[in-house]
Amino acid sequence: MLYCYCVALLLFVLSYVLIVCTVPLPPGVNPIAIDKYIKIELETNNLIKVLQNAAKEAIPNNDPQNTTNNIPYEIRKLIAEKRKARSTWQRTHTPDSRKRYNQTNNKLKSKLQGMRNESFKAYVSRLKIDDNTIWKPIKHKKKPTASQPPIRKNSTPPGPWAKSDKEKADLFAEHISEVFSPHNNDPNQEVEQDLSTPVHQHERLKPFTLKEVKNEITKLNHKKAPGIDLITAKMLKELPQEGLLNLMYILNAIILLEYWPESLTQTQIIMPPKPGKNPIEVTSYRPIILLPTISNVLEKLILKRINKESNPQD
Repeated sequence: MLYCYCVALLLFVLSYVLIVCTVPLPPGVNPIAIDKYIKIELETNNLIKVLQNAAKEAIPNNDPQNTTNNIPYEIRKLIAEKRKARSTWQRTHTPDSRKRYNQTNNKLKSKLQGMRNESFKAYVSRLKIDDNTIWKPIKHKKKPTASQPPIRKNSTPPGPWAKSDKEKADLFAEHISEVFSPHNNDPNQEVEQDLSTPVHQHERLKPFTLKEVKNEITKLNHKKAPGIDLITAKMLKELPQEGLLNLMYILNAIILLEYWPESLTQTQIIMPPKPGKNPIEVTSYRPIILLPTISNVLEKLILKRINKESNPQD
């Protein structure tokens, strides 16, 4: 019993040290406040993991089912007769065995075609406008499937072709780093002095209420693509009262400690092609940044709170 307790304590200490080493903390952080930052990271990661697991369990399993037993007995009998006739013809190669095999094969094809027609008629008859099932067959037929040709850098001479996903990702990363180069970060003494001069007394934002969090989640567009954590707007809208309270506590802790968790700062960049551009050139794609949905909610809440406190008369 004592051995198990020591092992568990050792694992806890190791995991704590690992988190302390991996969590990026702001410069000049008070060592006493490190526990609070780590707790925000843990609680945020735990909430994201719970939402991901819940969504995974809620998605039905679409494994292909065995449809052999759904074949009518008459067709299964014709399949057995066809195999038997083919085996006889392969052994004897007589005209009668060949004729018997062709007749059985044609009869089986006719029965299968009739079964497919009946199945399609039954499927179409179940489609209704009331429950929107009539739009499911054409849902994925609106846009043609776009090909993904190799790309290269449009330079003189042209760069090498990027074919695999990793080669394309490296080429896009190089292109984005060249196009979106940062500005000169050399400190300006006058600007630094103006920023360091206190204009008014610093006041923290007031905590968010549960009603504010609910209203902001309700306004989310469920058609927007999620971030790298795959937390969608619909998942947040389906949160129970306990989940909303947990989210509210995390958001209030973020503004209280003025620390943004790392899991809410990770973004995903996708590169859709520009319309009418040559798809083989790297400049024919534009970057779109997908932020985590929870981070979007927090940004909107902070923006509203700042506008409300800066303009109290509005």
